[in-house]
Amino acid sequence: MPEPGVLLIADGDEASRAALRGLFHDSYPIIEASCASEALAYLENGQRFCAVVLDAELPEQSGFDVLQTLRERGTLAQTAVLMTTRLREHEAAALRAGADDILAKPFDPELARARVDCAVAGVRLREVLLRNAQLEATQYDELTGLPSKGRFFSDTRAMLDAQGSAPYVFVRFDIDRFQLVNSFFGEAEGNRLLRFIADDLRRAQTHFPPCTIGRIEADIFCLCLPFDRSAVEHFFIRIRASLAAYNRHYDIVPSLGLYIIEDNGMPVEQMYNRAALAAKHAKGHYIDVMRYYDETMSAALIHEQTVTNEMNPALADGQFIIYLQPKYHLGTGMPDGGEALVRWQHPKHGLVSPDEFIPIFERNGFILQLDHYVWRQVCAFLRARLDAGDAVRPISVNVSRVNLYNTQFCTQLTALVDSYQLPRSLLQLELTETAYTENPAVLRDTLNSLRNAGFTIIMDDFGSGYSSLTVLKDVKVDALKLDMRFLSPSCEEGRGGNILSSVVRMAKRLGIPTIAEGVNSAEQAELLRSVGCDYAQGYYFAHPMPMKDYVEHVRSFGRLPAVPAPEPALLDVDDLWTPDALLRLLSGGIVSAVSMYEFYGDDIELLRVNPGFWELVGTSDPAPFLNNCIDIVLEEDRAAVLQCFRTAVETGGVSVCDYRRRLANGEVRWFNVRLKHLRSAGGRHLLCGALNDITRHKSAELAAVARIESQRSYFEQLLRNVPCGIVQCAVDSSGMRILTANVAAMRMFGFSQDEFNAEARFYDRYLHPEHFEMLTLELQKLLTGPTGTTVIFDYPMLSTNGSTVWVHNVSQLAHLETGEPVFQCVLTDITEQKRIEQHYAAASQRDQLTGLYNRRGFEMQVSARLAEDPHSVSAFLLLDLDDFKSANDTFGHLFGDEVLAQAGRILLSMLRKNDIIARFGGDEFAVFLPGCCDCSIAQKRASEICTAFSDYTANGGDFSLTCSVGVALAPFHGLTFRQLYHNADHALYRAKCAGKNQYSLCAADHAVAGQ
Repeated sequence: MPEPGVLLIADGDEASRAALRGLFHDSYPIIEASCASEALAYLENGQRFCAVVLDAELPEQSGFDVLQTLRERGTLAQTAVLMTTRLREHEAAALRAGADDILAKPFDPELARARVDCAVAGVRLREVLLRNAQLEATQYDELTGLPSKGRFFSDTRAMLDAQGSAPYVFVRFDIDRFQLVNSFFGEAEGNRLLRFIADDLRRAQTHFPPCTIGRIEADIFCLCLPFDRSAVEHFFIRIRASLAAYNRHYDIVPSLGLYIIEDNGMPVEQMYNRAALAAKHAKGHYIDVMRYYDETMSAALIHEQTVTNEMNPALADGQFIIYLQPKYHLGTGMPDGGEALVRWQHPKHGLVSPDEFIPIFERNGFILQLDHYVWRQVCAFLRARLDAGDAVRPISVNVSRVNLYNTQFCTQLTALVDSYQLPRSLLQLELTETAYTENPAVLRDTLNSLRNAGFTIIMDDFGSGYSSLTVLKDVKVDALKLDMRFLSPSCEEGRGGNILSSVVRMAKRLGIPTIAEGVNSAEQAELLRSVGCDYAQGYYFAHPMPMKDYVEHVRSFGRLPAVPAPEPALLDVDDLWTPDALLRLLSGGIVSAVSMYEFYGDDIELLRVNPGFWELVGTSDPAPFLNNCIDIVLEEDRAAVLQCFRTAVETGGVSVCDYRRRLANGEVRWFNVRLKHLRSAGGRHLLCGALNDITRHKSAELAAVARIESQRSYFEQLLRNVPCGIVQCAVDSSGMRILTANVAAMRMFGFSQDEFNAEARFYDRYLHPEHFEMLTLELQKLLTGPTGTTVIFDYPMLSTNGSTVWVHNVSQLAHLETGEPVFQCVLTDITEQKRIEQHYAAASQRDQLTGLYNRRGFEMQVSARLAEDPHSVSAFLLLDLDDFKSANDTFGHLFGDEVLAQAGRILLSMLRKNDIIARFGGDEFAVFLPGCCDCSIAQKRASEICTAFSDYTANGGDFSLTCSVGVALAPFHGLTFRQLYHNADHALYRAKCAGKNQYSLCAADHAVAGQ
């Protein structure tokens, strides 16, 4: 039997109270009240009553008024109420007002006892039914009707126990970027999609009996199915197709992790964790959305987690050390600066290669902190060298691509360098080629700001990607670092050197210095010198070394020249044609080959040469030149040489041509001649010529032409199969008609080659109307702009399979033989790049320690919510951990960090998914509760947060945690983020002053404090 509850008798008549006391004193503990205020005080002080016997004619307020007040406040949810009255007309009114029963005066003892007992029993029955209903609600997901996580796990456990050793597979299913569905289309549409997915997955119960299915949380569903690989994969292929057809405006891509259960007795939680790990590897793979778990996933995850756990303490302990690799000027052989490289001096594993930790840091965002650490160390090093009076050359540092998405990057880096009073040219910035190609539009502005601020920009690994020339066209850089893969053993002999030579020559024409890294042999160094490369670094010259060793290494070369010695310049023929210059040239003052000719009709007579001429032609015997000099030119080149002479005479300027001649030893060499007309008399013309032996370059050029010709069919095949789409379109009355497209473009549209060619295709039918309008406006620029105009823009394209493909479109105008204008479009699939951009954008708004929003991300989110619904009541809570400094002082900063992380987890666990939570820094947190409805809910939530924090203890109970909370309400205390922040901060100050472990609500004239 349950313990009898307390009975409250509220009646102003002493005789009635005495009568009721005599009826129930043996059955219930009794408390009496003689008026309405006394009864309300008892009921609202937290005392639990099983029943209230309330007189209809109670003093101060009627029993009806008291009953209405209590019902409105929810005080009587678990209490039976019986109204006493002498009047018949009160009985029906009392029942309508919410009383459970009536006790008529004077009281019938048996009837009164029975009615009170029955009313109490009825309330207890309602409690049992309510608890059962609540328990049932926790077993099944309200939105989809599927079993919730706990019920699914227990059902799965029971099913596997019953099936013995039958093969089963555990599947975790979710939607990539599901949160964007809610963002783009609203929560109602997101819920509709979840119900659609649940209905689709329920079909597994028909195809795979017996099986279990449940919704774990948000967009995460799980299934446990009898394992037949073909059947299971085919089932989920159909599910994906169904999702692709669900909404043509959004590409819905699932991620599936599958764990083939090895032991049916394994805990279901462990099965889930393995499937979740496999699902993580499936994320972001548009084609291969199903991944099976294997042990390497756990090993990689454990390694990555170990590195992640150790990275912050390692940075704090100074385990990351800077090595410098010298860079050398190839003309002088002297050191000319270096590159800063980071190494991890691990206390257990020794010196760790960057390849083992840099990729992990780039994924988890720690690369930002490491970059700043390296820059600061290099700035301190440069400052120390200047203070020591050394001749200081620039040091280059690597810049992660994540930094370039920070709009304040240039300002922050400038402030850092200026704080050390360094010339900005001493800190050079290296960015990989791939960083330029990911988002050139965003990076162009950042790089221009850096260059305008005085920083030197170096493009690292030039030539390693597929868009190097495009990058040089779009982005200004100050130096190129060449990828020495050109000289790898896998390259065809001589081919890599020719390519390297071409790149260096191109850079020189653009006025861009070149740096070769990874130079590991004397042969490579000599080749680089021969093609004109400016600088080099690599093991052949010096290994990376600690900063102290670098200083000694540079000092060992003696005093460095103020600037690198210039390379000998090639002779500029335009400077030769003054009489004094001619005299110097012909008298042997320089090594260039210079000669003077008389040209008459088709005869060319050599009049005079300098010593360099004989050295160039490999003989000092004038006999071959005594007759018409045209005779020593190979017959097939003679017409070109004669025309070069005629052009120089006719124009009075410089004329140039290449020709071949056979030397005395029978060797055929290529020469370049630059002719300048000096004067004419009697039909005879005097010309001066400068000659260069171009055999090496001409051979490379002709070899390249031969290769191009022989590989024409190869390039045609390459065009058909190149990864980017190439489309040619014409606009007519039917739309934007596709004339030709390569295979990659057809795949983007969702067709095979045969399907695509089966009928006429129109580009505009694969775009949203608004994007087609944008495309039309961009292409119109080609029709109205100057010749050679290029337009570049990004937009989403609809594939026939229902998916969305983001493309980067580079278009130019061309004309068919008929004169009809056509648009030539190069399409690059940037769907993955868009995903990475969103990832990096999200990472810049997150606090590294807790995973919550940082101050910047929180302000953006809150401001957006306020702008969307400025009239809705929302709460802004500012939290401060009380006396948190003692945690760091007493137990250390690592302990303090864990307390901060736990504070974040507490807030996440007790707040809604649409609430916005942030750590502002230090021990300050903030919460924004949209749609808060009224003040009491905000106060209740603040009180619950205080309670939750005070329940937390650590270090064996030696440390306990409390917090103070300031609360401001929109729109009452402000309509903007700054107004709400100011008022919440003011309220927080009041809470602190009131004794901490409290909250305070901001008001216009006062603050209401509560604990």
